[in-house]
Amino acid sequence: MPLKRFFGRGRDDTPPASDTTVSAPVDANEDEEHIDPDAVPELAAERTWLDRADAVLPSGASTGSKRVDVLYGARDGELPTHFASASGAVLTDVNGGEYLDCTMALGAVALGYAEPRVTQAVIEAVTRGNVAALSPYHEVELAERLCGIIPCAERVQFLKSGAEATSAAVRLARTYTAREHVVACGYFGWHDWSSDAAGVPAGVRRSVSWVPFDEIGALELAVAAAG
Repeated sequence: MPLKRFFGRGRDDTPPASDTTVSAPVDANEDEEHIDPDAVPELAAERTWLDRADAVLPSGASTGSKRVDVLYGARDGELPTHFASASGAVLTDVNGGEYLDCTMALGAVALGYAEPRVTQAVIEAVTRGNVAALSPYHEVELAERLCGIIPCAERVQFLKSGAEATSAAVRLARTYTAREHVVACGYFGWHDWSSDAAGVPAGVRRSVSWVPFDEIGALELAVAAAG
């Protein structure tokens, strides 16, 4: 996997703790209480952050692309799973190992982690109260700047995530064209309209035709079939 090449052992070359599951001996007596590892310091210390994550997070990570199986393809005690801090392009994991992180937080942190000017701007925004009952004037200023920079932009709509933005764009397109079918290629988030995961209604899946990347013939066929 790409991240396996991006990440390397820390400067001290100290391998992370082994990925083991701690189990307490259980007496045949069903009434005897089980030992809680978190209640015993020496047992809690033996639990890895991955063990703890698996115990309380359904997939082991809140972001799907940061799950261990997605990052590396399999579990490996030699590879990092959680970070403690990050600065510039260097990420420090919970065991003190340092790594050159080429992912830029999935591409969003082009200026580097904890960039001083960005950090100061965030602090100033928080001290002013960054959320209120009214809209902040900053969103008007930013929208004006974007309309001035992007030739095709007449108006701007801010959303909270990429999945939400693409879903909104598809809804706008369906409203404008009065058509429901979508011809798609790529990843658009986890919302129902673009997902073939379990739990998505079959009727929703039928409204999208998928074509492989860079295959113009497949695109033309899908468009023709959709009318």
